[in-house]
Amino acid sequence: EVMKVGERKADKDSTNEKARYEKTWESHYFTYLKEILHDITTTRLPNYLNLAYDKESCFTIRMEFLHSEAEEKDKERLKELFTQITKGHFGEEILSRKKVGKKKQKNPFSRQTINMVLKRVQPSQLSEFKFLPPPPTHGGVELRCLLSHLPVYVQGRYLKLIRGISQTPWLLGNGERKSETS
Repeated sequence: EVMKVGERKADKDSTNEKARYEKTWESHYFTYLKEILHDITTTRLPNYLNLAYDKESCFTIRMEFLHSEAEEKDKERLKELFTQITKGHFGEEILSRKKVGKKKQKNPFSRQTINMVLKRVQPSQLSEFKFLPPPPTHGGVELRCLLSHLPVYVQGRYLKLIRGISQTPWLLGNGERKSETS
């Protein structure tokens, strides 16, 4: 371990500790925000709906917070960032130009591509494109709730669409139909 002239070991240790802490925080702060929202929704929403929260349930509630102005600004900055990366300004080229047949890929802003870029780009480079801190926005946020449940299968491997009507051909031993709709 080489120390610079005039540098104390305690200073170097505290700098290393600070850098390690910052690196850990930067790599996980997206998860922390997600966890905070998850905790709020899993404690307050069941009380409001008078339902118990079950992690293993097939019923899901997906909440999307959308802000059209912020989304457009982010797309513009991402486009600039992707252009810089594909030109090799930040070192290796990490976005290969995917082609589908003879046409280029329609949506370059897929979740997988954005995650790949964010893993390889340093926070200082993000501040260059004004991602950190995000610029202020005006207007309200749109909240979209999507409710979904896995299909319910009743006595067999068919999807029961209507309770009173059979969805499969039920024939008795002598070829007689069980109901008109079978």
